[in-house]
Parts: sequence; C-alpha cells; structure tokens
Amino acid sequence: MINFNNITKRYKDTLVFENFSLSIKEGETTCILGESGSGKTTLLNILANLTDYEGEVTNVKCSYVFQTPNLFPNLTVLDNLKLVCQDENEIKSVCEKLKIADKLLSYPKHLSGGQRQRVSLARGVLFNADVLLMDEPFSSLDLKNKVQAINLLKELFKEKKKTVVFVTHGVFEAVRLADRIIVLENNSIVYDNSKVNEKTEKELFGLMLKD
Repeated sequence: MINFNNITKRYKDTLVFENFSLSIKEGETTCILGESGSGKTTLLNILANLTDYEGEVTNVKCSYVFQTPNLFPNLTVLDNLKLVCQDENEIKSVCEKLKIADKLLSYPKHLSGGQRQRVSLARGVLFNADVLLMDEPFSSLDLKNKVQAINLLKELFKEKKKTVVFVTHGVFEAVRLADRIIVLENNSIVYDNSKVNEKTEKELFGLMLKD
C-alpha cells in the first residue's frame, strides 16, 4: 500500500494541499483526474520526491513518464532504452507490445510524435521501479493513437503486474485505462471509484459538468 498521510503543500502563498491523505493499492492502475490546478501533478511529484512537502509518504522507487518524451536525440531508440534496462530481449518484448519494435535502430528525429511518446512509455515500463508515474501521457496523441496506446498499456500493465499512478484531465483515457479513478477538486477528493465500469464515464461527466 502506498500512503499519503496528512500532506500539506504550498507554492509560496498558494496552498495546494492541507492535511491531505490517500492510500493507493499496489498492482493497480490509479488515475488522478481533475482540472488544471487541482493538484494532480503535485501528487506525482510528491510521490517521486521531486518537491518538498509536509507530512509522510511511503518511500517507493518511481519511474516517471512526462508529457514530453525527452529522449536523447543522439541515441537510437534501443540505446535510449538501454539506459534503463540492459536486457535487450526484454526491451524488444516491451517494444513489440507497444508496436515500436521496428524503430529500435531509429533516432528520435525520425519518429512521429506518437512513436516518441511510445518510446517514453516503454522506458517507463522497463525501468526497474516500484511505481510507474505518468503525467498526461496521451495528451500529444491523436484519437486513433491514443486508443491504441491505452489498449496496449492496459495489457502490458496487467502482464507486468505494475503499480501505476497517472494523472489526466481527460475522462476518456481515465475510464479506459484505470482500475480506480480519483477526482480532485479544490485540492480535495470529491470522487473515488475503485470499480470502474460502463457507468463510470457518465458519472464523471455529470460530476465535472455540474455547476
């Protein structure tokens, strides 16, 4: 179990969280949903120990997939991935599942935006970490590539038994990838569903469109 206990976080005069607590189960994909400024990315950064805070958080080793792929331009896809995993068979296996195995010897500049993002996702999966964090991982993908990436990742996470926490402002990807969805509003939890089903999308749209 990953625990945030009585977290308080400020950016200068802006209070983001005050005595905030949350528990996340291992082996599940948890989505933090909410509008800009709701504290989604701050939670990831706290878990990854990338920002200071008051309170207690379970100490875990994290792999982080950012919105921008940030690949080394002078390295091939294979060499970018070997920075986090030396097992070429494992690299090829993950890349095959993400449909980029044919790009292993290509350089980032020769890849489409969607392909670069898949390389970034592969790097996150391959890194030996307790938790995979993803910050708006599908924001740069068109609808077709978004659907395909979500389906591939869902299968991959299940196979690898990954603990995943990702943030988004999109209901579409939240419902299709997450086992559990948490909605933040005014820096507190206003919705928490650990049984995502066909009714969840309607519930979320109703919540987010209310006055």
